[in-house]
Amino acid sequence: MYRKLLCLFSLLVVILFSPTLSAQQVNPCGTNEMLELEIEKYPEIIQTRNNFDKKLKNYLSKRRKSKNTQKRIIPVVFHVIHEGGSENISKAQIIDQLRIMNEDFNRLNPDTLNTPAPFASVAANCNIEYRLATLDPSGDCTDGINRVYSSLTNEARNNVKAISYWNSQSYLNVWVVRSILHSSSIGTKTLGYAQFPAGGMMSTDGIVLCYDFVGSIGAASGQVGRTAIHEIGHWLGLRHIWGDSECGSDAIYDTPVHKEANFGVCSFPYFQTKPNGDPFCADADTVNGEMFMNYMDYSDDNCMNMFSEGQKAAMDFVLDGDSASVYGWREYLWSDENLIATGTNDGAVIGNCTPKIAFTARPVGSFGPKTLICEGENVHFVDFSFQVL
Repeated sequence: MYRKLLCLFSLLVVILFSPTLSAQQVNPCGTNEMLELEIEKYPEIIQTRNNFDKKLKNYLSKRRKSKNTQKRIIPVVFHVIHEGGSENISKAQIIDQLRIMNEDFNRLNPDTLNTPAPFASVAANCNIEYRLATLDPSGDCTDGINRVYSSLTNEARNNVKAISYWNSQSYLNVWVVRSILHSSSIGTKTLGYAQFPAGGMMSTDGIVLCYDFVGSIGAASGQVGRTAIHEIGHWLGLRHIWGDSECGSDAIYDTPVHKEANFGVCSFPYFQTKPNGDPFCADADTVNGEMFMNYMDYSDDNCMNMFSEGQKAAMDFVLDGDSASVYGWREYLWSDENLIATGTNDGAVIGNCTPKIAFTARPVGSFGPKTLICEGENVHFVDFSFQVL
């Protein structure tokens, strides 16, 4: 009896603490689900996406490796949608996320040594720098963080974007929310989602992140901050590395075929494909196993550490275009004109911004802060002012 109980206890420990199972408690990405919802509303997106995919395929067929060495600066604004709780994350947490973005997209991340040698040969410095905007769409001073009090921070979808949006031709919009409406069959919580180039309306363009997966400090203490890296990858045109189908392809020439999304995989080599894996899932490029350490897989954040040269080439297409006849979908973002307009150009003079005064009243009713109270009832005003030194 003692041995049976001990075995049962051991099994429970394995189940409770298995990294693979714990990783599956969340759905790292809701991008494809959101694309399907947008297509239901705007069926014309299908043709736009098909045209984009065709042009990208043609571009990649001519460029087996990215030749770009120019730094592209992307102006960023964080819209923090909150109800005064821990989802109203600190500026320090946002700056920490920005640091991680700039490290990972420039292959300056400290864990590059973890990239296995066969894949390190195609690991890419994407030459993309992200900077918080210092000028808003009206040309007024900003610290690149816009805080809005709204109950839409709960179970957020694209409805949250209308309450705080800056022109997506000029800024990468990042919406931070308490929770994202979950509809996937994977896990119980969605961590983020993005809008593909040619994947929706300008007014919804950008990425959405759960507050406790933004950066690696504050409310995200213990995290690695790579949900944003994955979602920006989508925003710059990348698909999931397994092509969102069994034994699928992301159409990138130097990322091997994956049988499926990888959860909790961190040991190299890892085979689910032939020659050492599923004989019905074969590809000549899988001799080294699957590239689970790629940011566009579902491995744990601390096991991710690279984009490939082919993925960089795809991002180049989105940022640069093909030629004078094919304009980059996000080319204006990093133009000299836009960098000056958003205060993100080299040499921009950044001044102290006027504080933005914001507060709400407690108690809070069913539909937001109360505007009427009974005689003798106390009101507590909560300060949400920002850009305060």
